[in-house]
Amino acid sequence: MRPPFVTAALLALTSPCPLVAQQTSTSRPLVTPKDYGRWERLVNPVLSANGEWVAVPINRVDRTAELRVYGLRAGADTTPFVAAEGRDPVFTEDSRWLAYRIGQSEAERTRLEKEKKPVRDGAGVRRLDTGATTTFTGIRRFAFGGSRYLALLEYGAERKGDPGDPDSAVQSADLIVRELVTGTEMRFGNVTDFAWQDSALFLAMTIETPDRAGNGIYLYTPRTGQLTVLDGSRERYRGLAWRKDGDDLAVLRSRDVNGWEQPTHEVLVWRGLAKTPRASRFDPRGAPGFPEGMRIAEHRVLSWSDDGQRVFFGIQEWFTKPDTTAKDSTRAQGGGDEPADVEVWHSSDQRIIPMQRVRKEQDRQATYLATGNLASGRFVRIGTDLQENVTLLEGQRHATETDGRSYRFENMFDTPRRDVWLVDLASGDRRKAVEGVWYFHGASPGGRYLLYFHDDRFHTYDITTGARADLTGKLAAIFVNQDADWPVRRQRRSWGVGGWLDKDAAVLLYDRHDVWAVKPDGTGGVRLTQGAADSVRHRVVRLDPEAKSFDPAKPLYLEFYGEWAKRFGYGRLSLKGAAPQGAVRRLVFEERRISQLAKAKRAEVFTYVID
Repeated sequence: MRPPFVTAALLALTSPCPLVAQQTSTSRPLVTPKDYGRWERLVNPVLSANGEWVAVPINRVDRTAELRVYGLRAGADTTPFVAAEGRDPVFTEDSRWLAYRIGQSEAERTRLEKEKKPVRDGAGVRRLDTGATTTFTGIRRFAFGGSRYLALLEYGAERKGDPGDPDSAVQSADLIVRELVTGTEMRFGNVTDFAWQDSALFLAMTIETPDRAGNGIYLYTPRTGQLTVLDGSRERYRGLAWRKDGDDLAVLRSRDVNGWEQPTHEVLVWRGLAKTPRASRFDPRGAPGFPEGMRIAEHRVLSWSDDGQRVFFGIQEWFTKPDTTAKDSTRAQGGGDEPADVEVWHSSDQRIIPMQRVRKEQDRQATYLATGNLASGRFVRIGTDLQENVTLLEGQRHATETDGRSYRFENMFDTPRRDVWLVDLASGDRRKAVEGVWYFHGASPGGRYLLYFHDDRFHTYDITTGARADLTGKLAAIFVNQDADWPVRRQRRSWGVGGWLDKDAAVLLYDRHDVWAVKPDGTGGVRLTQGAADSVRHRVVRLDPEAKSFDPAKPLYLEFYGEWAKRFGYGRLSLKGAAPQGAVRRLVFEERRISQLAKAKRAEVFTYVID
């Protein structure tokens, strides 16, 4: 049996990497039912940044798994390193180290559950040039600190928790900080969470002791060994958030209030930790505009604005504690009988009762997005409906919120229709930018345009001027998906959006077979591919998950699908602005399923999977 894995530079294909020896055609045995469990499935290969290593997770039908690590350099040993039950591989930025999770086999998991013992994962770390490998047992989470350190958080004692106190079940445990080269380890106790600063200058930790006397947030500097207490109290600390590429830190600190269920939170902030730290906080009690009967909740992850002037958090309704001394009059009148189970559904309910039951926990944790200005203390509520989507735009000066309240009845039978509101994060002002659309495709990466599909055409709304533009009405192509023809649906979906070019210069739109680069102000567009000629569908591949847009100075990679021959493959197209420079170059195109194209971060090395 040969698994579906090929690695390639896309210009010169290398030989396939057989993971199991093949039989000759004359001696190949029959596959019997006892062999079914050995059937393998490849799961998301991961390349090192320099392209010299690839980690390949493998899952089998019998629910066993392993991680295989191959060297890709010329002359490298083709024998892979194999980690039984290995998964979730992560390379360091310098490509010298690999860390991975070690799970439990199905048989071992069943045995532990039968014996009522906890099922706990482990972790491994491997030095790639020497092959030296260290494994750890009982590891709940791990993360590299740059290319020099590895932090591993163990499992804590099992606690059931109090249903009325969501923090009571949080496990505190030992945190191991390992220097990779020397193997030196530091251990910290009673840690509930940790977060590395981007350059690994600092490691922030939240601490919670059994009696809560030692609770606090601690800052560890691994290069010097210094440990600093940033804040300490009997409260709980949650949601560590570093500002991207900075040394500013935010965290939630709980605050119990008599008579109210669940705690509210303050946002504690430290800026300039590498030089002269400045501490501040956002307290909802004194924040102008903070609504009564609401609390800052722990369920949404804290985040920063790019300029470091705002933090974003979630708020939700805050309820008073019920009167536990009051008697249940209905039970007294019922003569001691247990109340009957009755489910009442109203026609105005958007979700049927089984869905409400399934989403009960998600609904309990749902929050409204809000922001606080750290300098002025001004509060701005962004979200107004827990069932709608709120998105921050680039630069965090505006946000969008969808609103389907005007269409709730028709949305029960059709693709949800919504308005789109634009929120000014400085003033809190709201204006309706888009009305009554079924397909809203969000904002451009530069934050200037809102893109939506309506009346079988793509449109934009310019945030700066308020102008609207029809992007595709005059183009010689059909952008509506004519195959998506279901009853009731009033607006069929489009063929899709491939992304944007840098500086919002153009948006990449799909017709049935081709990719178009269309100017967002409606002044025209150009077809980049010629897939319609031989019925080959072309779609854009996003190789850099961190990039918000495509650089027109770099090649654009495309995936192919031949509709009639069922052929799959990948190709490359050079761009200059929004005009194609020559035809698409087909790099691989075969009558086999080809998928999962990936690229090394700092090398022209690619992987793809063949089924």
